[in-house]
Amino acid sequence: MLLGLSPKTDVWTAWNDNEEEGNFVRLDTFDAAQWTNWGVTRRGKPEPDGGRRENCVAAYGGDFKWHDYPCSAKHLPLCFLPPVSI
Repeated sequence: MLLGLSPKTDVWTAWNDNEEEGNFVRLDTFDAAQWTNWGVTRRGKPEPDGGRRENCVAAYGGDFKWHDYPCSAKHLPLCFLPPVSI
């Protein structure tokens, strides 16, 4: 479970491929993704599968697998916090 949310809750990540299809970058830094965690669709097709219609990435709360969605879809935000020194 992700952050204590329901396993059926999707949360937005900071990744999108608005500028170049298939090139996922962070929304705040424009850095390319160094790793991915793509899931599969309900039909068993590998993600990302939305082409130009689905450019933003949400993580599924049950297993944190990534899925691409239209950027206008309604999901909770996943906040990134700076590292904390202990």
